[in-house]
Amino acid sequence: MTAPLPVVCSGIQYPVIDLVTIPGLPELLPEYKPRDHSKWISDVFGRRFPSARVMSFRYDFANSRDPSDWSDIINQGWHLLYALVHRRVEEVESQRPIIFVCHSFGGLIVKKALLLAKNEGPAFRKIYESVKGILFLGCPHNERRSEFKECCLRGASVELKTNSEKHPVIESMRSSRRWNIVSEISEKFCEIAPIFPIRSFCENKSTVFRRSSWRPAKSGNLCPEHLCSFGSDNEKVISVDMDHLELSTAFPNRADSFFLVLVEELADLINANCPPKSAAGGSAARPEELDSWCVVDQIGNQTDTTITSPKDELDLSSFPKTPCHVLRPHQPNRGFVGRSDILKNLEEALILNPSINCQRQYAICGLGGMGKTQTALAFAFSERAVNHFKAILLVHATSRASMVKTFSTFAVDLGLIDQVGAGQDAAKELAAHWFSRAVVPWLVIFDNVDSNESRDLLGEFWPQGSWGSVLITSRNKALVSQFGGVELKGLDKSSAVELLLTQTRHAPGDPAENRKAAETIVENIGCLPIAINAAASNIINQVCDLTEFADIQDNTALIAETENIKFFQRSEDPIYEHTLNTVWNSSFQRLTPEESDFMNLLAFMDPDRIPERLLCNGASGSNEPNLAFISTQKKFTNCRAGILRQSLVSHNQLLQEIWIHRMVQASVHSRMTPEKRQEAFDNAVLLLKHTFPVPERHSRHNPKYWPDQERLFTHAQSLCHYYVESRSPDSIFKTQLKGSLDFAELVYNAAWYLYERGIFEPAYPMLDVAEQYCCENKPAGWEAALGDIKGGRASIQTESNQFQEAYANFKEQLQLNEIAFTKGQRTKPSAYEVIALGGVANGLQGLNRYAEAEIYYRKCIDASVGVPGNNALYIVHFGTCLLNQGKLFEAEEAINRVLTGSDLSTPNRRAGTALFALGNIQIGQANELTSRNAARALIDAKWDQAFETHTRAFNIYRAVLGKSHHKVADAYHKMGWHFRQRHNYAAALEHLNIALGIYEKSYLHKNERARAKYAIGCLLQDMGEIKKGQEEIREADLLRRQLLGDKYYPAASEKDFDEIVMFWTR
Repeated sequence: MTAPLPVVCSGIQYPVIDLVTIPGLPELLPEYKPRDHSKWISDVFGRRFPSARVMSFRYDFANSRDPSDWSDIINQGWHLLYALVHRRVEEVESQRPIIFVCHSFGGLIVKKALLLAKNEGPAFRKIYESVKGILFLGCPHNERRSEFKECCLRGASVELKTNSEKHPVIESMRSSRRWNIVSEISEKFCEIAPIFPIRSFCENKSTVFRRSSWRPAKSGNLCPEHLCSFGSDNEKVISVDMDHLELSTAFPNRADSFFLVLVEELADLINANCPPKSAAGGSAARPEELDSWCVVDQIGNQTDTTITSPKDELDLSSFPKTPCHVLRPHQPNRGFVGRSDILKNLEEALILNPSINCQRQYAICGLGGMGKTQTALAFAFSERAVNHFKAILLVHATSRASMVKTFSTFAVDLGLIDQVGAGQDAAKELAAHWFSRAVVPWLVIFDNVDSNESRDLLGEFWPQGSWGSVLITSRNKALVSQFGGVELKGLDKSSAVELLLTQTRHAPGDPAENRKAAETIVENIGCLPIAINAAASNIINQVCDLTEFADIQDNTALIAETENIKFFQRSEDPIYEHTLNTVWNSSFQRLTPEESDFMNLLAFMDPDRIPERLLCNGASGSNEPNLAFISTQKKFTNCRAGILRQSLVSHNQLLQEIWIHRMVQASVHSRMTPEKRQEAFDNAVLLLKHTFPVPERHSRHNPKYWPDQERLFTHAQSLCHYYVESRSPDSIFKTQLKGSLDFAELVYNAAWYLYERGIFEPAYPMLDVAEQYCCENKPAGWEAALGDIKGGRASIQTESNQFQEAYANFKEQLQLNEIAFTKGQRTKPSAYEVIALGGVANGLQGLNRYAEAEIYYRKCIDASVGVPGNNALYIVHFGTCLLNQGKLFEAEEAINRVLTGSDLSTPNRRAGTALFALGNIQIGQANELTSRNAARALIDAKWDQAFETHTRAFNIYRAVLGKSHHKVADAYHKMGWHFRQRHNYAAALEHLNIALGIYEKSYLHKNERARAKYAIGCLLQDMGEIKKGQEEIREADLLRRQLLGDKYYPAASEKDFDEIVMFWTR
């Protein structure tokens, strides 16, 4: 019999520690699959401990003709020793620390091996001296206990899946001579056990060890603590909530609590014996590259040649800044009443039961104004939740931008990073990663998951991990059936009365009469919490008692009990059907004309988080007569105070934000005449036009504008939505809203912001609206505006590999710009001309028409003379165009011209793009040297230069664009390509899989997905996984066939897949 010790995984060429796993008796079963064990080891240990070489000992008795002999299993210790010596021939290997991970009776093999190594020759003695830790999983040790033998026999029968103890191994174990071997090994090892750091895992659940059809099953704890412990000072005994079969065959998934404990204990042993730096990573191909690609992840600026490791790991031994409860902008609501049944349900559903280790989910759904958010907050602020959850995060789920912002600021509050900066997506990924790895209870609340967009985004932002709970609030009651939960109705009458009386406790009048009147009032307004709040505000502001208010309602018909009002709704929202319009009559009637204009304007904004500082500054700097009612800080403050007094909006003074309930917005729309509605729409357009920051055309890519653009984008999107809805046949508007050139330009600028952030899908419909307005109305100056819109559409099409469409739109942009120049709308020299010419060049290069593209690039560069700004990107693309024509010297000269004039001390996108292109040129030079049979050292030096250049580009992209941008995926793909060339297959596969994961987030990147899958397939075949590689290549070819349609031809190499992506992606 042979006892191989295959290397399951080794993330680096020069590991710093050996991890050796020894399976238990299930190895003897015919159905045992070493590949499953190896796959789990590779996935868990290989990724978590990339600096380790992981080996798995195998003893193949299952195929033996002779009955399995227990003593032969124990003697596998000899085979283990010989295999280790064989694997540790080199001097540096023989001194490498060893940690053993033993499953059940596999521990006997290790004990035997170490007892032999202690007393044998120098080679074996080195094995003994190198052992720095042993993890025993369900291994009995204490042979002095009377039940030791019986528990071993029963454990063996469980592991071998017999209903009795009639198995050759067990029968062999029963004989006194054979049993003495087991007992002797355990006794002798106890003498040397204190030398080694030991982690002994014992079970605390009973295991069924005997079953039959005619008598009760027998069960018991087969490996309790007193049997699993050596009793030495260097030992740590850990009880886990598992039975013997679960523990002895433990392949826990990442969601299991035992998995986290196992990894933490192993990490402690590794960190105790290896320097943290060496334990974190190692070389890609040579010792001098030890720190060249796997270092601690950073979000901040990275300007050197180190490449951040994609396998980021959080230190789970200490949790940063917990408890961390982030519920901005809300505070505990002392006036919250009722919903006790809902709060009890929330506790039962979301407070984790230690015996059930899985993620909890709950949805609170219902009509707007029912108090969904307040109920969720009441639970989050409750003593039980605060004491239980170590982290609580309220996510404003109205848009991707707000969700990214919430997650990224949470990363700061949690202490994962110091500040967000421009890398919001990277910070968001860190927060999401923390949730997936945290082993403390956490709660995430997705608030206002109302639109189709926000529901679709749940998949991207849903936190992983079994220690957490997720609570959703939404107007879509379908989520209750999906996640479990409750549809929130109006308050019960008693709670509604209590809420009204609590909020009007200082109102005059007889308490008994007020209670009776309160019952009438809450009945009239349907016990709706938001309506009760409004009624209470009216009572207090009017300084009347509840009886008087009830009489006013009756006399003035403020409540329309028999007529529901259908308010304006967005197409994806449920219809509002309610009677709130009447309860707000007095509130609206008390507004001044200026305050009414302000409310009308806010009705067109996105209701969440309206930034008052930006709006106030925009109005005061606009000099627009129509915005005179808020043109100064004093006027703005007065209008805000007026609507706050009537409880029509909420105000967060700390964040300087206004919040308006969607139902209030709906009520405002129902009250406006067509003339007033158009006036309010125009005012909102003017306000955002002067508020939305737009960089100069010659410096369109400027991340410093992103924070303010992000805060205002949803409001521009809201205007666009109302404009479109007014044209719907089902619209409640009697007349269509009229746009303007300002409106079209605002919508275009908002869409361009999305393009800059790499968010393409929602940009298309916005560009459609802007283009439709210009083409249908053709106001003065429309040619220039339409040219910009065409260029924006073409830019997105280049990023999504729509080559022909991009070229056509760039051509139209150039033609429209020429008309604008002719009509005097714009003058030359102009950045608009430079951009249009460069766009046509990019379009031609995307179509592989390189010679024509070169002509337009030269025109573009000539046109940039005398134009302020930086034309570096077009020079970079010009260099790539030269490269694609084989003009390597000219290409390098062009790129170096850009890099020479760039400030590389601060990461910026232009520098990253230039370095990416330069690395490709250096690859071309290396290939040319190879074709000329140049010296090997010269060729290797050029390959190393290209690797270093692309590493710098990779770091810059990640620092500037975050982890989820498609250009970062391009860089991951390129680094994976390099690692494959360097035969570092583990790193190559890691990077390519990350690239594929980013591409898969958008349907527009199907081309890149096909290319990445093809690269992964080729890599897998290089690694010997021929069949798996073929499957990936087939999937890639199927995608390519779908993309090319009638133009499809069989791919012969990666060049054919390069052809289906944009030139700057390759």
